[in-house]
Amino acid sequence: MSNRVYTTAKKHPWITQQSSLSDDEMILTFLAGNTAAGNLNNLTIDWEHLSPSYQKLGIELVLQTHLNIGTPRVINALSTLRAYHEKNSETKWQDLCEGYSETNTGSNVMTTIYGENVYPKVVDKLKGLHPKLAQWTLDYAYGTVYNRGENILKLRELCTVSALAGLNVTPQLVSHIRGALRVGASREQVKQVIDNTTIIWDGEKYEQALAVWYTFERSRSGL
Repeated sequence: MSNRVYTTAKKHPWITQQSSLSDDEMILTFLAGNTAAGNLNNLTIDWEHLSPSYQKLGIELVLQTHLNIGTPRVINALSTLRAYHEKNSETKWQDLCEGYSETNTGSNVMTTIYGENVYPKVVDKLKGLHPKLAQWTLDYAYGTVYNRGENILKLRELCTVSALAGLNVTPQLVSHIRGALRVGASREQVKQVIDNTTIIWDGEKYEQALAVWYTFERSRSGL
């Protein structure tokens, strides 16, 4: 292992505008988006510019992305980050994988994200597709994964928006745009994450995500 210690003196090359998100918070959304897109080289750039104090949270937010794009890309992302980290840092990788635990129930988390009126409708819709899908979503996705850690739900939702923005899954993207706003993200912050689709994915995916955003804004069904 190298004796090199991370420095974050240089600004991430993708951060060119002022934001109410800190640089580290913006990089966390890059990590989620690049994991979903399979951009392994970009992940190492993200990790290099992420402050050490945010690395544990970075791993947690990459980990949650398996709910959006499946396990294979998350395995590839974590393998890439671990190899890069162990080569360039004295901090043990496994130490960064500890510290988050479940703090609430899946129903409470879903109510917070979707709202008291919408949450039961989401569950009923999932039950109509398959009862197990509803159970796994409630117990695992929201009861285990999204439930880990305190006071990070806004970043979880912004990272979910980043991951979904390039997947052409309009209903889910709309749900999590609304969820991000419900848990404290500003419209400016959500729009900035959407705008990053053009560098994480490509122009066509960006146009799709942007169209979803503008349709959502026009509807003002919002919160």
